[in-house]
Amino acid sequence: MLTIGVLMSAGPEGARLALAGMDVELVVIPLPKDLAPVMERLDVLLVSNDYYTQEVAALCHASKRLRWIQGSSTGNESILTIGAPRHIPVTSAGPIYSAVVAEHGVAMLLAFARGLLPIERQRARGEWNREAVTPRMFSLDGLRLVAVGFGGIGQHTARLVRPFGTRVTAVVRRPPPAEVAALADEVVMLADLHAALARADAVVLGVPYGPATHFLMGAAEFAAMKRGGVLINIARGNVVDQQAMIAALRGGQLGAAGLDVFDTEPLAADSPLWGMENVIISPHLSGYGNARGWTDFVAMFRGNVERFLAGKPLDNPIEGYIDRAA
Repeated sequence: MLTIGVLMSAGPEGARLALAGMDVELVVIPLPKDLAPVMERLDVLLVSNDYYTQEVAALCHASKRLRWIQGSSTGNESILTIGAPRHIPVTSAGPIYSAVVAEHGVAMLLAFARGLLPIERQRARGEWNREAVTPRMFSLDGLRLVAVGFGGIGQHTARLVRPFGTRVTAVVRRPPPAEVAALADEVVMLADLHAALARADAVVLGVPYGPATHFLMGAAEFAAMKRGGVLINIARGNVVDQQAMIAALRGGQLGAAGLDVFDTEPLAADSPLWGMENVIISPHLSGYGNARGWTDFVAMFRGNVERFLAGKPLDNPIEGYIDRAA
């Protein structure tokens, strides 16, 4: 019998549903501090990103029985930065939440394009002032969008915006398959990021966070952007140097920013971002609102358990994490 530990802030109900009728034992672990007494019973650990701590990583490295770690989210920066054992597979939720995250990013872009922020501020004041809004409005038709990262989020973003007439440049670390490349008008390598940014009317970040993407958008990258461009960050907060972004917003080099993620969450009450009229702030919720998301994760996890039992490769392997005892 396979023993699976469930260490998740969202609770174990989904795991129970996923594994109904299978020859497995579930061990519910309420908090990271409760893992140590049961660690040596576990073949598999299903863990949420916020519960994968230094202490959990150390127990995973020390375990003589653990054979697989399954993360419950698409972005698993805790695993990427804290580290996990290289001798066992480590997997994520993959692209399950990508579509709704992309919708959130495009919604923020459309809000800027159609002037919805100043329009809403006028409504709250009972004011009718077209001339104050129209000079900053723009259309997605003919807009150049640079998707930095072209995994699930970047691909879904391209599917959403191209029918508007938007031209999409995908920035990738390695050449994608032909069917993925076809979703963009052009594909460039990460080494050419600055050249792509210089032509960007809007930049959407969809890369995973890890050592290779820490502050991927910094002062040099904002300086390389076309002046007045829009940044949409639906990736992770530390992909962006937040202080450099604030400076770019204040100086007008960056025209607007739609932000669902931040370097520290919740965003500090004294952050200047709160007072900027060209910034949309959402509290890290872009992955919510799709009723199928959790159902799809449950089905994916069950499929991975079946693959694991059959000795087959697992779906959605995580790459780029470090291998060191925490």
